[in-house]
Amino acid sequence: MEKNMENNGQSEEIDLGYFFGQIGYFFRKCVKGLFMVLAFYIKYVIITIILIIVGFLLGFYLDETAKKSYINEVIVIPNFESADYLYSKVEEMNSKIQLDDKDYLKDILGKNNELLKDIKIEPIIDIYRYISQSDINLRIFEALSENQEMDEFLENMTTAKHYKYHKMTFSTRGENPEAIINAVLENFNQNAHFKKYQIVGIENTQFRIQENSQMIAQVDSIIKASISLEKIGNGQSVVINDNSWDRILAKKQEFLKIRLQLLQQQIDQQNIIKKVSYSYNITAKGDIRISRKILYPLLLILLFGGIFFVRFVYIRLKKVAEYA
Repeated sequence: MEKNMENNGQSEEIDLGYFFGQIGYFFRKCVKGLFMVLAFYIKYVIITIILIIVGFLLGFYLDETAKKSYINEVIVIPNFESADYLYSKVEEMNSKIQLDDKDYLKDILGKNNELLKDIKIEPIIDIYRYISQSDINLRIFEALSENQEMDEFLENMTTAKHYKYHKMTFSTRGENPEAIINAVLENFNQNAHFKKYQIVGIENTQFRIQENSQMIAQVDSIIKASISLEKIGNGQSVVINDNSWDRILAKKQEFLKIRLQLLQQQIDQQNIIKKVSYSYNITAKGDIRISRKILYPLLLILLFGGIFFVRFVYIRLKKVAEYA
């Protein structure tokens, strides 16, 4: 029993000794390899310095002349039930960029056809505005939210496309993205079907504003007439009681609120896809890129060393083949 325990202890010591010996051998090999690499570049130090200078100058030139990439954010309103159309146009544009369809892109962007990298679009979630637009939206919200988690419901594209505001993110090259973005939105606004909707929509909004103004004027005339009768007196009873005054004033406030909404709607209807606000040339978060002034010297040095490494391997393999 004691002999077995002694043998097991010796075996563990031998295994650990072999393990640490292999680790030491591995590190010695690494040090030897590193020394050989340093010795190689020291041997060709003049060529190495020349390659570093050439790579630095080439990288500096390319860094200065290359068009940098930027993120640009635009808030838009898709009017006249054009949300699905807008999302499909963004998808189409991205597919044309991926396919490098130069004719399609040049027709829209002109000389800037190679400066647009991609477009993303997402709704700006505003469920309160959505459900306050109409009783129908409120009932739809109540029905759908019962069958889904709230977060899932809010982000569901079937619902999301009906939010008023949407954020478009343009990835572009160069420091003048405005021409690119305006060209894209102008193309989106050329749809003949929605242009007809726009004409009818604008006419309807103008008509509703006129009707609303007449209703406000009628309420004002009722108030003025009642006040005039109260001032005349002559034993006549009060024409409008307190409850009626409350209803009339509440009705006027409702008309004024509708008027404000109609005037805002009139501004929004200037375009099918209305640009509301924008932020240009935003540096992408997490966009880490090695400068060409550093990258190119490293690549030239590695390429130079790689040529000699391939030659070294070839000579070794040739010797092995000769002695085989």
